[in-house]
Amino acid sequence: MVVPKTDIDIYIGKFLNNRYLIKDLIGKGGMGRVYLAEDAAKGGLLVAVKILMLSLGNQQISQRFAREIFIGAQLGRKSKNIVQVLSYGMTDDKTPFYVMEYLQGKNLKQILKVQPLTLGKFIDICQQICLGLQCAHQGISLKGEIYPIVHRDIKPENIFIIDDAQQGEVVKILDFGIAKFLTERSGMTLTDSFIGSLPYCSPEHMEGRKLLDVRSDIYSLGVLMFEMLTGKHPFKTDSNTFGSWYQAHRFQAPPTPEQINPDVKIPKALKKLLLTCLAKEVTERPQTISQILVVLEKIKRQVARDIALEIDSDKLESPVNLVPVTSISEKECLQKTWPKNKPIASIGFPHLLHTTQGVIPTFWAMLPKQEIVNFCDKYHSTEFIDKMNLYPML
Repeated sequence: MVVPKTDIDIYIGKFLNNRYLIKDLIGKGGMGRVYLAEDAAKGGLLVAVKILMLSLGNQQISQRFAREIFIGAQLGRKSKNIVQVLSYGMTDDKTPFYVMEYLQGKNLKQILKVQPLTLGKFIDICQQICLGLQCAHQGISLKGEIYPIVHRDIKPENIFIIDDAQQGEVVKILDFGIAKFLTERSGMTLTDSFIGSLPYCSPEHMEGRKLLDVRSDIYSLGVLMFEMLTGKHPFKTDSNTFGSWYQAHRFQAPPTPEQINPDVKIPKALKKLLLTCLAKEVTERPQTISQILVVLEKIKRQVARDIALEIDSDKLESPVNLVPVTSISEKECLQKTWPKNKPIASIGFPHLLHTTQGVIPTFWAMLPKQEIVNFCDKYHSTEFIDKMNLYPML
């Protein structure tokens, strides 16, 4: 994202810590500004530098900032779905910054502006978000103790999606630890830095409970998932004030996706998951991200089965002229290999085989070798094919 320059930026063209040459402003938000920079110590490697919108006035706050950045760096090394934090420091005017891997892609807010996600893409992105959160919630080791890490600011702007040539779309969660640092440094329940995040805050977060746990992130994820599917926020407010959003999160009953967007058709299990994530009370939500991952995997398998059935149904509705097996078509059968869309497992399935002679009804099975021999003997099958060695086919 390129941000239009409406004023003179004091950092562009300058070095931070005699190492990072600031090239351009590429993003800004409530917490600070993000710049594209070159790392002079690594041959001009492109990195992203986030300069926070505050000044560190004393040693205690500086140490707290360093601690939160250390946490973010640990998580980035543990999970591919969390942005890697490479370094941190302070500008000449004592403004804190940290250095991240440079990501090329779009954040979820930009993507959702165009249209809601398809069900398949939704599941893929959600699973990756959950894997990143699961890693953080499992915690990091600090001085021999395990500390679970709660993000506290899950929102579309903090979910970045890149296209990887080998892995396809990869989700990266941004800004781990920074929301907690900005809140704690002020001694207040909620700072101005959180205004942009109010639509995604859990009720207990807005009530100022200091001991937030993973279920607060689960609520924010529920809001995010609802928006990903429908293109709209689940709650309505009269204004963007703290009071309006608190009333919505604490007292408004979450609607079903169909009530917000009648065109949305989602499985019942997914609808139930959304509504439980949005429960007002923490005890009524999924208690861990792992529970959400289990449900998403079941939904993913069900969607895949439904698609396969639709494809098979479409084929059956088309008129097919079956032909008897001839010596020529039999040879063609023996030249076929195991279908790529079928698992390497003990299964059997009917399959319409298209040959030069016409369409032949066949039955395919993957079984232990002796079972296939028995099958052939029993049903007088003409051939036993051992072309795949480890996984013989009939």
